[in-house]
Amino acid sequence: MEWWPGLPHAPNRDALKVRAIQRSLDWKRVLQIAAYLLQQEIEDAGSVLDKVFGPIYEPKKNEPGREWPPQIRGSVKFARSSFPFFSNVLVHVNGATLVREPEAAQLKEVAELGLNPSNANFYLTVIDGQHRINGAYLALKLRQESIPETRFDVPTEVFIDLDPRDGPPIRQAQIFIDVNLNQKKVDRSLVADLFPLARGRGEPIDRKERAQDIGRKLMLETGPLVGMIQIPGIRYGVKDVVTLATLNGAIEGAIESMDFCDITNLEAQTSFIAQVLDCWLTASGRAEVTSVTELDPQNVIYQGRILVSVIDLVPAVLAFLTKRKIAYVSERARTEVERWLRQVMERADLIRDGRFISKGEFKDGKQTSPWPVMPIDYSSADNVLQLSFGALNRGSAPLAFPKRGTLSEYVFKWLDPTTTSPHAMRPSEGRCFASAAVEMWHRAIHSFLCSVALSETSPLWSRIAGYYSSHFVMRAFSHAFGFFKSFRRRKIAQITIANGTLYCRALQDRPPGEHVFYWQVVNGYPPFKDNPLFPLNNERDERSDCAHRNFANYIDHINAFQLLRVLDDDRIKNEIDKISRIRRFSVTLPERDAYPDISDVQILAYQRIVSFQEFLDHRLTSNRFWKNYRHPVWSKPFLSFNIENSGIEEPTL
Repeated sequence: MEWWPGLPHAPNRDALKVRAIQRSLDWKRVLQIAAYLLQQEIEDAGSVLDKVFGPIYEPKKNEPGREWPPQIRGSVKFARSSFPFFSNVLVHVNGATLVREPEAAQLKEVAELGLNPSNANFYLTVIDGQHRINGAYLALKLRQESIPETRFDVPTEVFIDLDPRDGPPIRQAQIFIDVNLNQKKVDRSLVADLFPLARGRGEPIDRKERAQDIGRKLMLETGPLVGMIQIPGIRYGVKDVVTLATLNGAIEGAIESMDFCDITNLEAQTSFIAQVLDCWLTASGRAEVTSVTELDPQNVIYQGRILVSVIDLVPAVLAFLTKRKIAYVSERARTEVERWLRQVMERADLIRDGRFISKGEFKDGKQTSPWPVMPIDYSSADNVLQLSFGALNRGSAPLAFPKRGTLSEYVFKWLDPTTTSPHAMRPSEGRCFASAAVEMWHRAIHSFLCSVALSETSPLWSRIAGYYSSHFVMRAFSHAFGFFKSFRRRKIAQITIANGTLYCRALQDRPPGEHVFYWQVVNGYPPFKDNPLFPLNNERDERSDCAHRNFANYIDHINAFQLLRVLDDDRIKNEIDKISRIRRFSVTLPERDAYPDISDVQILAYQRIVSFQEFLDHRLTSNRFWKNYRHPVWSKPFLSFNIENSGIEEPTL
């Protein structure tokens, strides 16, 4: 801490370059690290940064690097911890000396490391940990304002003479790449299980910690889910049952209503939620025995998205029991709540033959409807793609896109509610699905470029644009397969083929929203089965594209605004080049609690964009329309559509 960042090492190759590079750090992250180490909120964050780091990093006129001070306003909160700590900083040293073994050394080859910055052969570089070092330095300076004698020990892993002092840092660069590109996030449910243990015997300080305690008791001691709740990272629990992290998130939202009804201690709250879950499982007609190790493949009532919705009903259940003056945890309550939940399922048309609908019916969203209800039929999808693009491959077909809204108007006309007859389409109508797919893919590319350009100046809009880039890819695939959701008709059109003619049929009435439906279409396409880039998009799943987007759209007090300055062309190209080097399938779905999580959002969007291009390249080897638009001119300065292939088995997101 005496050398960095205040006093450059000696000898110093280029101190000004070091300072310019350091000015480009993510200073919000530096503040978060400092707040975490101090376990306190840092107010007036921008002024604090300037006060501590201004004398070190403030540039002279026309000096390169990002402007100073960083445009960060407001306060920075901290992540609670009983033992604030971070992993080793990685440094490389030339010119170090090894002195005699310490007298108390118990291990062979243990020695003290001698570092002498004034030695002409001494040279120290930080391989990985610049944000942690600056965060620790900031925390130290803030703590010394009240306790001047404070010292911080920074855990450090030292590499000695991996690269020659005057040569290129080849091995150091490889270490940085391996550490930052190949690491894998720890399973959230495993972390959730450790939270109560890390807290020791201390009482929970907020609802989040109380939810962790309730979730652990439901997993190990109380209720119908004992031994079934999943911790995927250690393969604990039963497949297709809610994960501990998802369950805890749902419970946290129910605690306020239980507190309001004077259900306040841990045992009472656990018993009440266990009773609600037991009533749900019994009412569904699909409850499994508690010792089961594998669910019926058609049973969905234990899934996270289902049980989260059930726990969301806790306030309504409490109101139901309060109105009838029934004790919250009692045999009478159990009987009445079970009957009430059964009625809820029946009103939602979720009961078939006395049981909750099967997995196949639930996935297809089958509902009674005045319109013909048809399952998603993929048997025509590949042929629809070939015919619609084939219509654009004829010499007489225009290479230009049709006028705005052409396909929407066609579908609105075809889905006339006065007729149930399929509409026979002309070739000029069918080719609109192909051109709409390509235009939607272009929209995805443009949204991705916007996301990258706004990465630093607006995390909010960078994140939203990144999500819509992925969503537009799903729409592009769906249109290519012959699906279109009409906003005005509130119905879905599917194109099928009979005797070489394209027909438009109504797929279903009262369909899900487009942010669910188009992702369902791609997820269910047989060649994409188990492809982790094309998951379902359920907003109730904490780890999903949609839940993360909803958080960005609807959460209040984000307070992350600064002077609007988009990245220049070279920076955009460099950022996309880094994204293109991320191995395929190596990132997980964004988590709501990890907002803005821009990196994962952009990597997923890019890999989905490239997947669409590869998909059409494989199926349209000589199509003139696709050849003309497969690499739009306005994207060529930034995008090469390259991607690293996974060297390991494709993981499941």
